[in-house]
Amino acid sequence: MKALVMGGGMAGLCAATDLCDFGVEVQLLEATDILGGRATSWVDADGDTVDNALHIFMPHYCNCLGFLAKVGAEPLHWTQGITNYDERGRSGLLPIGGGARTVLEAMRSPTMSLIDQASLGLAVLTSALMSKEELDACDEITLLEWFKRHGVTRNAIAHFRPGGAGLTFLELNQVSAKALLYWTSSFINREYMLNPGIGFANGGLGEIYVEPARRYIEARGGKVETGRKVTGLLVRGNEVEGAVTGDGETVKADFYISAMPYYELRRVLPDEALDYPYFLDLWRLQEAPSVSVQIWFDRFVTRMRNIAAQIRGTFNCFADMHTIVPRLASKATGSMVEFVLTPAFHLRGLPAERIFKMTLEEFRRIMPAAREAEVRKWVVTRERQGIFAQRPGADRFRPPQRTPYPNLYLCGDYTKTFISAGMENACASAHLAVGHALYEHLGKEVTLFSRPTAYNEYLRKGLAAGTALGGAALAARFLRARGRKVTA
Repeated sequence: MKALVMGGGMAGLCAATDLCDFGVEVQLLEATDILGGRATSWVDADGDTVDNALHIFMPHYCNCLGFLAKVGAEPLHWTQGITNYDERGRSGLLPIGGGARTVLEAMRSPTMSLIDQASLGLAVLTSALMSKEELDACDEITLLEWFKRHGVTRNAIAHFRPGGAGLTFLELNQVSAKALLYWTSSFINREYMLNPGIGFANGGLGEIYVEPARRYIEARGGKVETGRKVTGLLVRGNEVEGAVTGDGETVKADFYISAMPYYELRRVLPDEALDYPYFLDLWRLQEAPSVSVQIWFDRFVTRMRNIAAQIRGTFNCFADMHTIVPRLASKATGSMVEFVLTPAFHLRGLPAERIFKMTLEEFRRIMPAAREAEVRKWVVTRERQGIFAQRPGADRFRPPQRTPYPNLYLCGDYTKTFISAGMENACASAHLAVGHALYEHLGKEVTLFSRPTAYNEYLRKGLAAGTALGGAALAARFLRARGRKVTA
């Protein structure tokens, strides 16, 4: 049994490793010379690692972390919380993981009052208590609207904005509430109670997981071919008959898994595929762009041990990788700061030098040590940056992994699961696509897809029990007081 995986990003690599585990003959085709899609890195002519973007990992990424562990990727380096900087350069911690100590440190923040923190904390708790139906209904409104309905203060919203924009590449008044409430609800689960908070790869992703994944596939008889672009799908009757590549070859398999971005899949589909609403809905999907900037300084300009964010400005999230990542820090002589610039609709057409200068100017405003430092080198990356735009109402058009063609499956972070777009959904969708293919073509019923251990049911029961006990205590107190009055 042979499978053709089209696309060598994280979803395609994950799908290919899954298929190899079950003895399927795998051929993977990647259009570019670099595997990993948006989650990759490369080494430039100076020997420096250039990340395609600033990538972080969360404890609830059970599908993604499982994939990394399977291929033998080096363990992640875990950090605690997000440090937020305001326009005056004051900083305060927004706790994510780390337990009571991190929360107590956040309570002393000069940029968020206790009322701000309480309003955001209650909103996170509310999202964790929502049912699936309630969460699905939130796709009709923006997160900003949902926050306002639930009493989140303006300053708390401003502090949440950089992280929200960094995750979805949209402003809070543009993004579906469902897309980000998935993240906030995930903060209350078993994985967050056991793990520190936010993870970073201990080096470039190309080195950490991409090459191990390639070796994993090839060691099990699979073929990984880069620089081979799929230019069309041949369909006969109701099945895919082959994939045409740029060199004119038709590659055939028993079944096909597309791990291409939705806009690339639209390009290769035959006209008759548009007779199906399933494929026609792909044209409803839009892209949310991003730009990333890396700046190397001649000295250390931060002491950051975690990710940081600028509350208002051109960039939102940033991290000094030479102070956070142990492997990079061991040989660094100065800071290398990575910046995420989202939303980036207004930035895509600007010259790279203009983007760099805007970023550097804002960074020096909030980071005094950077004002005297010299820039040794900088890189602006715009390729492989965009993700599926999770605007209100768009979730219904995300395709499931099974297509109308019985031997074609889709995976990628734009495809539909209960997870928002990102690396975790890339791996989750790959597991689901492979699971369907194994069952329908090999008769093997396997469960590869994982869910984090949510505590929302325990919270509901705890709140119900607490309410009942509180009500009983009040009732008992009332009856005792009434009894004393009668006796008197």
